[in-house]
Amino acid sequence: SGATIFDITSNGRAVIQFNTPGSITFTESMSSKDLRIILIGGGGSGATGNAGGGGAGGMIEVTASTIGPGTYPVSIGAPGPHPGATGTKGGDGGNSEFGPAPARLTAYGGGAGGRDSENASGGGSGGGAGYNVSAGSASQPSFSFPGVYTGTNYGNAGAPHPGSPTYACGGGGGAGGGAPAGPPRRPGGIGRTVPSPNFPGVPFSGQLIGGGGGGSHRSSPGQDTAGPGGGGQGCSCNDGVATDPACDNNAMDGTANTGGGGGGSRCTNGDSGQGGSGLCIVSYSLS
Repeated sequence: SGATIFDITSNGRAVIQFNTPGSITFTESMSSKDLRIILIGGGGSGATGNAGGGGAGGMIEVTASTIGPGTYPVSIGAPGPHPGATGTKGGDGGNSEFGPAPARLTAYGGGAGGRDSENASGGGSGGGAGYNVSAGSASQPSFSFPGVYTGTNYGNAGAPHPGSPTYACGGGGGAGGGAPAGPPRRPGGIGRTVPSPNFPGVPFSGQLIGGGGGGSHRSSPGQDTAGPGGGGQGCSCNDGVATDPACDNNAMDGTANTGGGGGGSRCTNGDSGQGGSGLCIVSYSLS
């Protein structure tokens, strides 16, 4: 329930994508079915006012499982919300979950970007640092799988504040890599690819998801790029100091159902980007 079933015959696999909450019922043990799961949390939002980008949702790739028959609920992480006011920190993304407690997979939501008086938040991937504050750490890589799943966790910290240049604010961490620690630091971290052989047919098959949101810079616009994989571009704005040719006041949202982080905004009259909602894809062999 709550899912879309994609081409399940030509590749010999059933592939089911959840963009919204639902459940899946297995009528037999999946131990011999090469069960694969991609789960990613909602992306964190960027902040406003000398601000960093939001971190991507944490990502889990399950490569083996011996789960038995039963109904497995799926929840999809909500996007980190827009701050809604200038000079405010945004919100963290929501967790995505697969399975019943206690054997429940959890992909943590991404951390919100920091601003000039508030540290970035930690999360599945951490938010990027704002002016003279700390970046957010990544919690997903330290997560242990419960129950009978095996696989890998992905998430990375946001970029730190460089100290100099003063107003360069960090990009959010991505599922595939941290935001660049060296200049210009503002691009969001790269996402990870949904492996097409195991997840054929779905919209994100073979594509990156989980990109970090871009940061901002008060006086050097144009390098606040989003992390590849659904991250939102930051905005350094036209605020009387510098004009950013890539945006007009508002930073960009993360792409829905990629867990991408939202862009951070320097603007005095604009908003940051909200994160992208989470995602769950289940794939298993038909033979």
